[in-house]
Amino acid sequence: MVDERDEERLLSLAAERFERRLAEEISGFRVEVAQDFAKVRVEIHEGDAGLRVEMHEGFAGLRREMGGMRVELLRWSFLFWVGQSAPWRDCWPSCSTRLVASALEILARCPQCDAGLPVRGDDAPDAIKCGRCGHGLALRVSDAVRADHAVDRCPVCDGADFYIRKDFDPTIGLTVVVIGALVSGVFYWFGNDLVAYGILATAVFVDLIVYGRLKDLTVCYRCHTEFRGAYARAASAFDLHTADVLEQEYERKIGRR
Repeated sequence: MVDERDEERLLSLAAERFERRLAEEISGFRVEVAQDFAKVRVEIHEGDAGLRVEMHEGFAGLRREMGGMRVELLRWSFLFWVGQSAPWRDCWPSCSTRLVASALEILARCPQCDAGLPVRGDDAPDAIKCGRCGHGLALRVSDAVRADHAVDRCPVCDGADFYIRKDFDPTIGLTVVVIGALVSGVFYWFGNDLVAYGILATAVFVDLIVYGRLKDLTVCYRCHTEFRGAYARAASAFDLHTADVLEQEYERKIGRR
């Protein structure tokens, strides 16, 4: 028969074996769980890396498409701007014709209706008649003007005060600037800042190029008669004070004040 001490010893051995077996199983379970978590982390990391690569490639493609779209918008905006400034195409041939012409051309202003009256300097008559209002205008063309040597006296008001400016209608220039600003404002409203700024920069660049290609003409301070030809430009730039004084003097002379 088994005494009590043998029974206690058997129970103690059984308990130790059980605890050791339980510890081994728990340890193995922890290892398996750690390995599974490691695999999950690797899969998540690889998936996240792949997702990042795909997102990067997608955004890069989107940026390229947006860049191409902006280039196309700039191109079409430039063509639209040039198309709107079509009066240049009518101005350039006439300006070049005037400059290569052998005779000086005079554009007198009717003192009644301000209509432009073109006259050639070499065969200018003693008087012309306005085709709009019928007002008669006497002309006293000097020999220097007839020969296209210099603009010394105005044939309309007999004044000797002139200034030079570019041979371009300021109204057309202002219209081009306004159209460019409106087109740029539309793109800026829709958030295309780069396109908007590009249109403004293109408008300024083209305007500077066109402005630099234009020739100078001489204008009378008093009656605003214009002179185009191959003569040497001797007049100075526009002066506001001189214009105010001489314009009022001429208007009092013709009875407009």
